[in-house]
Amino acid sequence: IDYPCNHPVERLERCVKGVEGTASVEIELVVKARRHCRLPVGLHPIFRLPENGRLHLVGGERIVGHTFPGTFEPGISQLRQAAYFDGLDRVPLAGEGSADLTVLPNGLREEILQIEGVSDSIRLAYPADGYAVRLEWNPQDFPSLILWLSDRGRTGQPWSGQFRGVGIEPVCAFFDDAGLAAGAPEGTATGREFAEGELWRTRYRISAEKFQEPAT
Repeated sequence: IDYPCNHPVERLERCVKGVEGTASVEIELVVKARRHCRLPVGLHPIFRLPENGRLHLVGGERIVGHTFPGTFEPGISQLRQAAYFDGLDRVPLAGEGSADLTVLPNGLREEILQIEGVSDSIRLAYPADGYAVRLEWNPQDFPSLILWLSDRGRTGQPWSGQFRGVGIEPVCAFFDDAGLAAGAPEGTATGREFAEGELWRTRYRISAEKFQEPAT
């Protein structure tokens, strides 16, 4: 992707290759900077949300995070705005109670939240289909993780109330929006410094594996 000549980034390149002997693809992203800049960066894999069954989201030992600091999808989003939580199984709702986001689908139709505490990988299990998917990345490049849940919650184009998916998005950003950076919690990385002419590289991997029930 060649960026417009007035943009501080000159070019993006992405290389996707299979990993021999595994059910995996390894992806390298290269960013070539035209001039010095500080920008939010992120990866944006979107995975299937099952029509039936459950999707288990497994991360680090202790996950903390925050919900979107404004109205995400008017009339549809149900999570409390700008709320903090210390576990994906108890994310505050706008009214009373909380939502368990470790089990999907869960009745939420259009939500976005940012989490910390995931080390360098996350596993999504599709028990009804007998497999799981694992996403791995470099946490030094992307110290936070955005979780986007969409279950026919967007009626505008091109979604038209039909799209179902879950975005698992490693970022160095606050909700992937430079305009929100000023309101980020202390310690949250809101962007990366690029030097003029720099070639910045990062790698991540998506793998498939047979599903196994977690040990009790």
